[in-house]
Amino acid sequence: PQVIGVYSHVHPEDCAVLKQFVGQVKEGKATSLSKEVRINRGNGKYSWTSINVMVRDYRPQDGVIEMLCINYDITPLKETEQKLIIARDKAEELDRLKSAFLANMSHEIRTPLNAIVGFSSLLAYGESDLTKEDITEFTSLIEKNSQLLMVLISDILDLSKIESNTMEFNFCNISLHQVLNEIGSAQRMNMQKGVELLLDLPEQAIAIYTDPTRLNQVINNLVNNAIKFTSEGNIRIGYRPAASSRVKIFVEDTGTGM
Repeated sequence: PQVIGVYSHVHPEDCAVLKQFVGQVKEGKATSLSKEVRINRGNGKYSWTSINVMVRDYRPQDGVIEMLCINYDITPLKETEQKLIIARDKAEELDRLKSAFLANMSHEIRTPLNAIVGFSSLLAYGESDLTKEDITEFTSLIEKNSQLLMVLISDILDLSKIESNTMEFNFCNISLHQVLNEIGSAQRMNMQKGVELLLDLPEQAIAIYTDPTRLNQVINNLVNNAIKFTSEGNIRIGYRPAASSRVKIFVEDTGTGM
């Protein structure tokens, strides 16, 4: 009866340890126990207790087990331990996210760099029949990709903004036709041989209110992944109006998928 009374104060998940110990004592297989268990202190809450039990005498004929118990309340220690575990897990997760972020950034940086180098080469070594419109378009693309590159580098150098969720956004009205046309012009230089980049745009251009730089990053990242996993066929980027004044932007490919 006394043992049953003890069990009633022990957390259900920890009772099995005590029952197993009593059983081993009766079988002559154990004489001591040192364990951390949760004890109900009578207020409905459990506190962690370090129990240290030593069997002094066992009289099976009387059904009596004499034990010497020394117990310590280790709740503060357990709470500190839990906080340290949470802090460790958070640090490991942040380290993983930083590594993934830097890996993704190195992937994203190639897109504006390739555009800058490619269009610069066309201007420097292009055929003499380049029109004034061609030169204006190439110069504009170089400028836009240079700005995108500056933002990406700024993000890499200021990881604290991402960790503290204080990333800055600059919203304005932009034409999706213009954004996707510019992305298409820059990404065509990155296509593998045998892969075609297609633009699928609605007849009527749609303007949306967003951060153009961040939108460029998202779409370019999807296109970069499509390029990576598409060895033949095509990559199609475009958008369509959707319900509730929304717009669906898509990147589709004939590759194996992400």
